[in-house]
Amino acid sequence: MRFLRGLFGANKAKEEIKENGIVGGTTNVVGSMIKRSLYIKIAAVVAPIIIIIIVLFIAFLAIAYVLDHDSKIFNIDWPGEGSIITGSQLSGINDNTAYWWPIGGSEIETKNGVQFATGDPTSTIITSSFGYQEWRGRGHAGIDIGSAGSGPGVHNIIATVSGTIYSVTTGCDDNGYYGNGCGGGYGNHIIMTTSDGNYIIYGHLAQNSITVQEGETVTQGQVIGKMGNSGSSTGTHLHFQIDVGGYANSYAVDPTTYVSPDNPRPVISSSSSSQFIEFLHSWEGHGPVRTDSSGNITHYIVADDGYGTLTVGYGLTLRYDAEEFARHGVDVSTLSSGSAIEKSIVDAVEEEVIAAWRETTESFLAQNNITLEDYQVDALVSRIYNVGNINSFPSNYRTYGNTQALYENYMSKPVTSNGQYSLGLARRRAAEWELFHNGNYQLNS
Repeated sequence: MRFLRGLFGANKAKEEIKENGIVGGTTNVVGSMIKRSLYIKIAAVVAPIIIIIIVLFIAFLAIAYVLDHDSKIFNIDWPGEGSIITGSQLSGINDNTAYWWPIGGSEIETKNGVQFATGDPTSTIITSSFGYQEWRGRGHAGIDIGSAGSGPGVHNIIATVSGTIYSVTTGCDDNGYYGNGCGGGYGNHIIMTTSDGNYIIYGHLAQNSITVQEGETVTQGQVIGKMGNSGSSTGTHLHFQIDVGGYANSYAVDPTTYVSPDNPRPVISSSSSSQFIEFLHSWEGHGPVRTDSSGNITHYIVADDGYGTLTVGYGLTLRYDAEEFARHGVDVSTLSSGSAIEKSIVDAVEEEVIAAWRETTESFLAQNNITLEDYQVDALVSRIYNVGNINSFPSNYRTYGNTQALYENYMSKPVTSNGQYSLGLARRRAAEWELFHNGNYQLNS
């Protein structure tokens, strides 16, 4: 009402000036006074509204900051840093046992031209966590993993899960420093994709250490590079990042949802020696395969064993080994006779199955107070791989010992397949006995 009265008063003043004949400069002066009075009254009304809007906007920003330190309002995306997706926003997320810790052992073993890190996995520590970090003033889209007392090019970085190499960036030296833009800040780095649609980034790798190339299929546990200090890095470490649903910092999730230092690459027992693998392969034989132009096997083909059981490679049974295949991104429930599985994945699963059977066998023998030589354990593992169990071995071993009677009453059986005598099985039982009794890895010729 005061505002309306003010406007009414201004109009009344104009009318009085006209009636009294006031003209020229006096009229302009009075007009200016009237305008000033009008502006002051308008400002008195508008200013509080503007102030209220500003206060509300500042309050909104403050709330956003408290709820999400990594809001784009306050942060820009730096390599290895960015906005965060919390676990509650994800669907169907894996647990942290399917993906191995990305640091392997110090030894290298080459299998079919592919390098694997063997021995005990290197001891490491998370040096920088995921999420908002005060010293950065922004978010960190991955975790940094380091190992004390070592420089670039020492520790093996492994594929934490099987997948395909999306891109490889090289050409950065090992003299990293904060803000170094080489490799977009990641330095020498690898990006791989997984069967569940994730992108995994391995950053700051050592100069000239990357062993894979774009488009290559890699197997869980395979060496892909070495820990380094390239790009925007202040010391030797691995930047490890997992993006879900797309490749960008805005898709980053906490990697510890997927990996854990308590779930390193399994230590493969010496039972998986090339000598035993060659022995087992000679007696198992493999099913149909797919080869490249040079005749090298690239895939194993799933086949029916004739009795409704699907197998692949050297006697792996999809039904019983489903968990191992799942760890390598293969859902066996979707496969049928004629399906193809990459050779590297089948080989890796076979190694895990053999290692697991050996561990189970050694534990079973220990429970029964039986101590055997490694080659004798190998003979029993071969038997389990074919027969399925050695449940009655302890009682027979205690009764007959390592004598011909053990062979005749236990080791020579079974030699039937679905009720039919098999010369091949009889020869295999004899070879397993030769290995158990004399340590001779006799191959099937």
